[in-house]
Amino acid sequence: MKGSHCVPGIVDVIYVNGYGFPGYRGGPMFFADRVGLQKIHDRIATFHREHGDRWKPAPLPERLAKTGKTFSRNSTLERMTVSQRD
Repeated sequence: MKGSHCVPGIVDVIYVNGYGFPGYRGGPMFFADRVGLQKIHDRIATFHREHGDRWKPAPLPERLAKTGKTFSRNSTLERMTVSQRD
């Protein structure tokens, strides 16, 4: 999906309606924003250390967590570029 774009709300709708993500949580991106991207990133980083590259943090959430931004308030673009993992 290198170079493709996504809107957080659309991703949430797809995961709630298509993949069974709990609707009361609002979708995975909304949930991450509410819990805090730094907290989510830290947990995934722990999984990465314990279980290997399968849990390598994705670049966009990692960057947003480090800069204190959220998916919904990503000030760089209204639509986010999704890049492949390094």
